[in-house]
Amino acid sequence: MKSKIIKLAFIDTETTGLDPILNDPVQIAIVYKELILHHSTLNRFSFSFTPTTDHKVFYLKPINFDSVSQKALDINGFSIEKLNTFPDAKIVFTELIAFLDSKVKKYDKTDKLFPAGYSVKFDMDMLFSLANKLHFNYLGSYFSRKTIDVYDHFRHLSLLFPSAFNDDIKLKTVCEICSVPLVSAHDALSDITASISLFTEIMLPQLSLIQNSDLKIMGKFKFL
Repeated sequence: MKSKIIKLAFIDTETTGLDPILNDPVQIAIVYKELILHHSTLNRFSFSFTPTTDHKVFYLKPINFDSVSQKALDINGFSIEKLNTFPDAKIVFTELIAFLDSKVKKYDKTDKLFPAGYSVKFDMDMLFSLANKLHFNYLGSYFSRKTIDVYDHFRHLSLLFPSAFNDDIKLKTVCEICSVPLVSAHDALSDITASISLFTEIMLPQLSLIQNSDLKIMGKFKFL
């Protein structure tokens, strides 16, 4: 049996709005896990996790208070007063980079983190925009360009089974449909914990059913 370890960085952010240029992350949750992809001699793929796991939650003061959206604050539950108590973004970003340094060798092209999450492109856009604002040009050295987006998986399922989703594939709704706990919606760590559960309990078992003869289908999943 051949095996390959895939280093996953499940990431979620709470932000001051939806525009990565104008708005900033104020909470960043990152959960590190190692996924093993097994390819057996019976032409079958399976998945498991190593015992290795780690996580960090960062709170940071927005760089631009002028663009803070009240609608965003209503959703994530923060106030302007609370945001002012958070550490400076530059200090927190240094801590984030230290965490990433502990997981991969950034100069090794074969050692990268695969970003994962629910609509993870949004979160990665926010992180890269933050890096640019702080004049840090090497964030891409830590991450693969290939992503695992749990949202995309359920978006595809909603096309096949529209009556089950009723055009609503928000994280909270999908968790309710799949009986996955979501302790506190729009808390970054709570959201990413629920996303990991959807990934491990729903998405991975479905992918495990794919036979080696279906490699054309498997190629559509970005992380393989």
